[in-house]
Amino acid sequence: MRWLEDGVLIKVLYVHTASNVWKSLIERFEAARWQPVCYCGMGGDDVFLHHSLRCVPQYSYRDALLGVMPDWIDSLCCLDHDVLSYIEQYETMLLEIPSRFEVFGSSLSYEERRDFLYQVVRIFVSILRELKPDVLVAASVPHRFVDNVWHLVCEYYSIPTLYLEHVRIADRKFVISDLQDRGISLDSGGVTCGEGLSDDIRLFWENQRSDYESARPRYLSPEAGFSACAMSRKKRVLRFLGRYPRILVLLEIVFLLGKGRLGALSGVYCLDRHKRLVWATERVRAIARARLSAQILKARKFYLSECAVPDYDKPYVYFAPHYQPERSSCPDAGIYHDMAMIAETIAKSLPQGWSLYYKEHPRALEVPTHPGNPRTVSYYKGLKANCPNIIFLEPDVNPFDVMDRSRCVASGTGTSLLQGVLRGKPGLLFGDASFSRAPGIYKIRGVEDCRCALDEIQDGRTPWGSVEDYLKTVDAVTRRYDLYFKDMISIRRTGSTVMSGEVACDNEIDCLAKEFIEMFNFVRKQNVKVS
Repeated sequence: MRWLEDGVLIKVLYVHTASNVWKSLIERFEAARWQPVCYCGMGGDDVFLHHSLRCVPQYSYRDALLGVMPDWIDSLCCLDHDVLSYIEQYETMLLEIPSRFEVFGSSLSYEERRDFLYQVVRIFVSILRELKPDVLVAASVPHRFVDNVWHLVCEYYSIPTLYLEHVRIADRKFVISDLQDRGISLDSGGVTCGEGLSDDIRLFWENQRSDYESARPRYLSPEAGFSACAMSRKKRVLRFLGRYPRILVLLEIVFLLGKGRLGALSGVYCLDRHKRLVWATERVRAIARARLSAQILKARKFYLSECAVPDYDKPYVYFAPHYQPERSSCPDAGIYHDMAMIAETIAKSLPQGWSLYYKEHPRALEVPTHPGNPRTVSYYKGLKANCPNIIFLEPDVNPFDVMDRSRCVASGTGTSLLQGVLRGKPGLLFGDASFSRAPGIYKIRGVEDCRCALDEIQDGRTPWGSVEDYLKTVDAVTRRYDLYFKDMISIRRTGSTVMSGEVACDNEIDCLAKEFIEMFNFVRKQNVKVS
C-alpha cells in the first residue's frame, strides 16, 4: 500500500473515529506511516477505539463542549490578531450553532457565547501548537459547535481536514476536504464510470420515482418510531403540561431555588449559579421540553388554521423547509439557516401569477420537540405578512403529489431537492450539499440568482444533464456505508459491546483508506502551512 508519494511520517489528529470500521481504517493508515498524535472523542474506554488511539493524548469531547483545558496542556496560548480576525469572519455562524443545543432558549447572552467561543479557540490553537499535526481526520463533516471550531482553526493553519460525507443516495459516503463545495467530487466530468448502476443505487432511484411510502426518509418511517398517531406516555405528559404553562412556571421556580440559573450550550449541558457549564439533569431537560410544548401546540394550531387545499392547476414553487435545529440548516445553509429568509427570497423572485407552496416538515410541529425549534405563531404570521403569495399546506399532504405538479422544488439543503431531481424537477439550493452538482440544481445566493433561475425554469431553459450519468458518478466515487453502519446502530440500541456481523470487506476498506490518503496528498500540495 504505497499510496504516499514520499513515505514520510504523517501526524494525525483523530476526531470521533471510535467504531469498528475505523479500527480497520486506522490499521491501513498506520501501514502508510500515518501516526496518531491525539484523539478527541467520547473517551478511551470505548470498545470500538483503536488500540493506538489509547496510547496518545486524549481530549474528551465532553471537556471540549464544556471549554475545559486538557490536563496534558501546561497553559493556554494567547491568540494573535490574525487568528482573531480569521475566526471573526465566521463568528455569526459559530454563535448561532449553540442555539441548537440550548435547553431553555436563548438564555446565554452574546458576551457569554463569545467568551466561550474564544476559550475553545484558545484550547484548540494550543493543542495544534503543542502537537503540530499534519492532518485532522474525522468520522463525519462538522456537526456541532466544537467540530466547526476544529475545522476553522485547522483551516487557518493550513492543516488539511478530511471527512466522510453522506451523499444521501442509498447509504453511500465519500471523502471530502472542502466544505464550501462538497459536491465537486461528484461532478460527472472527468470521472470514469461503469456501464451500469450498482444494485443499491438502482433500487434507490426506482424507489424515489415510485410512491412516497417507498421513498420515505428512514427517520420518518414507522420503524424509526415516527408516527403522528402512536403517542408514548412521555408525549402525553408533555402535551398535558404544554396546555398548562402555569405548572411549568412552578416547576421552574422550584428548580431555580435549588439549582440556580438555567441555560445551556447543549441538550446535555447547562450553566450553574456560578455561570460554569455543567451537566444538565434529565429533570432540567424534561422541564424545558414541556415548556416548549406549549409554544409548539399554539404554533401548530395557528398553522393548521391557515392551511389551504393546493390548487395544482396554477404555477407554483414547492418549498420544503427543514426540521430545525439541525446541521442541514446551520451551518450547511449558511446565511439561509433562517427558513423565513428563504421564503422571502423566493416570494420576491416569483414570476407574475406564481405562488409559493409552503409545506411544513412533519416533525416541526410534533411534541416533544427540540428546545431550539424556531417555529412559533409569530414566525408564521411573519411569513404571511412578508410573503403575500405564500400558501400553507398541511404537513401530512403527500409531498410527491405537490412536487410532481410544481414548477420546481426549493429548500435549504434538504433531501426534497434530490428527490425532485430524480423525479424530473429543478431545484433551488440555498446552501451547500453533497448533491449540489446534480443536474437541474441551482445554487442560490440572493434574489437576483433566484429570479434568474425561475426565469429559466419558466421558459423551459433549465440546463439538464443526464440523471443516470450523475448516479453513475456517485456509484464510482462513493462507498457503501450500509455494509457496516447497520451493525453499529443495533449495538447502540441494545447496549451490547460485541459486534453482530462482519465489517465491510477488506477491499472496501482498502479503497476508502486509499481515497483518504489521495485526498490528503492533493490538499497538501495546495496548502502552505502557517507556523
